Amino acid sequence: MRDVNSFETLRSVDDPLKPVPGDSTQMLLDAFAGLEAGDVLTLSEGTFVFNTTTAAGSILDVLVSDVVIQGQGPDVTQIKVEGAGATGLIRATDQSNVSVQGIDFVGNNVGSGFNFSGTAIWFEYNASKDAQCGVRECKFSEFAGPYWVSVQNNGATANVTNFGFRQLRFEGGTDTGPTNQGFSARQLGVHSTAGGNVSTVIVEGVYCDANNVKVGLGFQGDVDDILISNSKIKNAGQLNGNENTACYGILLYTSVDNATIADSSIDNCLDCGIYILNATTVTVTGNRISNCNGTAWETLPKGGLVLNAGSSTVVCNSFVNNHFHIQMTASNL
Repeated sequence: MRDVNSFETLRSVDDPLKPVPGDSTQMLLDAFAGLEAGDVLTLSEGTFVFNTTTAAGSILDVLVSDVVIQGQGPDVTQIKVEGAGATGLIRATDQSNVSVQGIDFVGNNVGSGFNFSGTAIWFEYNASKDAQCGVRECKFSEFAGPYWVSVQNNGATANVTNFGFRQLRFEGGTDTGPTNQGFSARQLGVHSTAGGNVSTVIVEGVYCDANNVKVGLGFQGDVDDILISNSKIKNAGQLNGNENTACYGILLYTSVDNATIADSSIDNCLDCGIYILNATTVTVTGNRISNCNGTAWETLPKGGLVLNAGSSTVVCNSFVNNHFHIQMTASNL
């Protein structure tokens, strides 16, 4: 997969968009609506306020392929949601070659169920696509959606490929259903349960402090060829202290195939550091998994690494101070 998020591949833009003092909502809506294939939308330094009242239900839809949304770096360019309403920010539906980078995204801690609201970036597909989409060098905080950054494949026969998520930082936020096992808020994830497939997903150098939500990295359904490396995931589910509500650092759930978790740190997660259910050909190698001390294992399994059906290879990992270091079902023996 080519590096869809490389700063070196960007074309220069002479006139970056500058924030409107107090409220940049309409300017952002106009800029996104005016995007054409091949455009680079460059945001200057400063804070771009996206106000839910001003937006009145509108979002930043990417309606064409081959575009870059580029800030000057997450320490100096910020898009901040204000207002009391639930909203998502950037959504690209059935597009390819869309890259977002160099921006600090700040939500308003409002969400409303399993949908786009409360989400920062949402790639959605209903038809097959070599997507070549990704997010790089961004920060995310104070969101309340089911996913903060997500790939959603809704197509019954859609095969979607090639996504890259690199050098991202997640922290803060809100879980709208902290005691609901069926609502698993995830900071970064891929979801494909309608019958289609997502393949080739690279997650590299990602930091997730999932203290306020349930899951750092979550992959569910027919998602293949995943590489998670050099990342740090910690504190999943710790804020509300509700064991047995599916609080995992990394989740590979049902039908995932050919996944590698390598050279990463998973620490202090309430239920499990890594939970693998009905996934096949999973390699867990070179990781440090520590301080996962949940004890109420009668309903949901607990431990540093839980292997629940499927097939996995576990080699050269360090397990420190977990209630169970490795827990597995009979089918894994």
